[in-house]
Amino acid sequence: MLIGRAAECDQLRRMIAEAGQERASVLVLRGEPGIGKTTLLRFATEAADGFRVLPVQGHESEAETPFAGLSWLCEPLTALVPQLPSRQAQALNGALYLGPATGGDRLAVAVATLTLLAAAADERPLLVAIDDAHWLDVPSLEAIVFAARRLQAESIALVLTARPPEDVPAEVNRLLDALPEMVVAGLDIGSARELLAAQRTGLSLEVLDGRVAEAAGNPLALLELSALGEHALPVEPLRIGRRLEQTFGRRVEALLPSTRQAMLLLAAAGASAADVLGRALVLQGLSASDLEPAETAGLLVVDRGVVRFLHPLVRSALYQSASPAERRAAHRAIAEVFSSLSTPRAQEQYACHLAVATLGPDEAVAAVLDNAAEAAAARRSYATAMDMHERSARLSPPGDTRARRLLKAAHLSFAAGRQNFGLTLLHQVLEETSEWRLRAEAQQVRCRIEMWGGQPVVGRDMLIAEADRVEAADPAWSAIMRAQAALMSAALGEQRLAATAARQAVEALADLPDSITMPALVIYALTLATGGDVPEARSVLARCEPHLATSDPLANEQILLVAALAWESLEEPAKARRLLEHAVSSAREASAAGLLPYELRGLALVQWHCGNWAAAYANAHDAVGLAEETDRQTELQHALVTLAAIEAGMGHAGSCQANAARAITLSKRTGAQVFEAHAANALGLLELGNGNAPEAARHLEFAGAFATAHGLRDPVLLNWAGDLVEALVKAGETSRGLRAHEVLAAEAERTGRPTESAVAARCQGLLATHEEAMEEAFTQALAGHARAVQPFQEARTRLLHGELLRRHRRRAEARAELTAALTLFDRLGAEPWSAQARDGLRATGLTARPRNELGPQQLTPQELRIALAIAEGATNVEAAAQLFVSAKTVEYHLSSVYRKLGIRSRTQLVRLLSNGPRPALA
Repeated sequence: MLIGRAAECDQLRRMIAEAGQERASVLVLRGEPGIGKTTLLRFATEAADGFRVLPVQGHESEAETPFAGLSWLCEPLTALVPQLPSRQAQALNGALYLGPATGGDRLAVAVATLTLLAAAADERPLLVAIDDAHWLDVPSLEAIVFAARRLQAESIALVLTARPPEDVPAEVNRLLDALPEMVVAGLDIGSARELLAAQRTGLSLEVLDGRVAEAAGNPLALLELSALGEHALPVEPLRIGRRLEQTFGRRVEALLPSTRQAMLLLAAAGASAADVLGRALVLQGLSASDLEPAETAGLLVVDRGVVRFLHPLVRSALYQSASPAERRAAHRAIAEVFSSLSTPRAQEQYACHLAVATLGPDEAVAAVLDNAAEAAAARRSYATAMDMHERSARLSPPGDTRARRLLKAAHLSFAAGRQNFGLTLLHQVLEETSEWRLRAEAQQVRCRIEMWGGQPVVGRDMLIAEADRVEAADPAWSAIMRAQAALMSAALGEQRLAATAARQAVEALADLPDSITMPALVIYALTLATGGDVPEARSVLARCEPHLATSDPLANEQILLVAALAWESLEEPAKARRLLEHAVSSAREASAAGLLPYELRGLALVQWHCGNWAAAYANAHDAVGLAEETDRQTELQHALVTLAAIEAGMGHAGSCQANAARAITLSKRTGAQVFEAHAANALGLLELGNGNAPEAARHLEFAGAFATAHGLRDPVLLNWAGDLVEALVKAGETSRGLRAHEVLAAEAERTGRPTESAVAARCQGLLATHEEAMEEAFTQALAGHARAVQPFQEARTRLLHGELLRRHRRRAEARAELTAALTLFDRLGAEPWSAQARDGLRATGLTARPRNELGPQQLTPQELRIALAIAEGATNVEAAAQLFVSAKTVEYHLSSVYRKLGIRSRTQLVRLLSNGPRPALA
């Protein structure tokens, strides 16, 4: 047992025991330098009896080398790579220099990492022990954290060590904060005394107690400060890490100059292979024997043939004590060694070391670094490529070349998930150059980052202003900007602005062929559809159809999603679903997790309207999670309100209110009021389902006021009018209900959309004062539903009709309608609406049996996602690839699904989810 670390050791033992029982666990040990994190990690490796241990050491010198850390992790597992799905294997091979580079989403490598670790754990329990995770390169850390968050039913324990948040870059903290952590504190006084007593320092009790107080419980500080003997300590208050660095610095200064020079080469080389260090030593007239005095002094250790520093602070002390010229000379020697090697990794290392060795602008070095950045981007290491382009710019002569390289870096900021840094770079581009095209491109990139990164209104307004500014010089480019601004305006529900910008874009591009202008045309079609110009929207989409068939579903513009939303607005759900399913399947196959939040949210919306609520709920839930992980702040708001609407229909009051509240908070922060309107719409539906008509009316009137103010006439995007009429009538506000119905009826007559017309007729029946008028209106409504595919709206029409028939004492007819409504609501999983139908039947004298086909238990979102994938014909391995989990996790949750649903086979699952009632959801 380690001295004073009983709680930490117990936690690590529990993790290893759980991993041995196929319950994965993850833990970040955080603490100051010297606090004992590495010792605890060593304890975990010794306790993991029978486990395969994968040790990884973060190195400050390799923090800029793309996927350097991941290569240490995956190198022992390369024999398993061929077992991965082909796209994942390609992504991982490209990242680790095992095959050609393949472009795509940065998280494809992360998905492959998860699958690889799971495959290794199938052979033998796995302990992944990552020391100094704060010094891993960002692409590696991102892949590891992504995989760690999805470990569930695997025989894997993952332990990382890292310094406190204040000593770690914000980007690294953002990743590590997603994992559970334990803070490693200093030793208590008793344990500290016990540790020093075991060292037999020969110090007096008074001096020992002084050392304990100075070290503040830090074990390494205790040992190093006690080694000073009776010497006085510095009186100035220093942090432990800085004090230790000074202590190690004094020991370094006592060494021979040749030893310090050799150690500096070791510090510069980092984790490079021993032969690289050996050749660099020769270049500077040194040899490995020059390192031996440092080993004798206890500053270096030889671990399995590899020379390393006793502690990272020794490296830091050594490196900081060297002059800038000495450091550059060391890196120049390392660069020269790498320049003679032909591997892609060596060329990248050559570029990085050469950059550090260069003082002042140097175009030749900048060009080498720029080429290395292009290679890094091709392997999906976008964060590293972004940094390399930025460093290349710093070494470029002032002017347009420097600005162009800064712009390259900024272009990668969204793919790298580093939008804030991208905005900083774009500001520098604008300061650097007066060339109008570079400035215009920088402004365009800046606007897109703002629009999709969390400031949609600000970004959209800036983009329109920039389109105005460049229109005279480049009308086509201006038109493209207007189309992008129109798309964001449509997403913000600002219909008038969207329609104007889209029309201007299409008019400016009128002389070009449709194959080129297709993205602008599709955006224009969406604004036409949401504005109620149904015939023209259909005509424009028909022009785009041939080109949509060949559109890249993985393109960042997501034109297939835009076209699908336009078709959904036109009540063509089959066409919308086909486009979205193609986009989603392509993204899943390519492990393009960054695109899926948009696509899954769109697909969930279509499935919600078509009545496949189980799939809609699962996809919306997935969209929220992926938007969070990929930092898509604008899309996160979209996904939250979509999920809240589905939960409202299902009667999940707590989660609906929580998601709506979160969307409202984000909306107020970004100025995107449309999400407040969407949230109010969902809350209105929730209250209406629960029978609280006055509260429902309050929410729905807010949504209606927004739609009216912005000319948003599309009930698919903001379905408020029919619900408001019903809420007002039930609240006894019939006169206000009549005014709301006028808006609904006028829009239904203008567009002729079947569901809109049916809802308008339903509300007319609800407002009718005579039985004959009521019956005629409901007959018309049901005829409209027969031409549409929105079972929830049809069920609500039958529910209201049945209730009115009962009040007119037509019990038999009322029972027929209420029974039909109950059947539809039960199939959907619309629990509060089913309860209303049962209450209505009970009032007619007929008691409907509560549905209990699925048993008392419920499916979690994860279980539901897996069940749906299996029901669609996927194997466990295919489902795992689709959902970014392991096959073992699929198997684990599938067993739970079978138990909860009372079934035993995939055939029963297919029948249940395809034809039977939808399961209730947790």
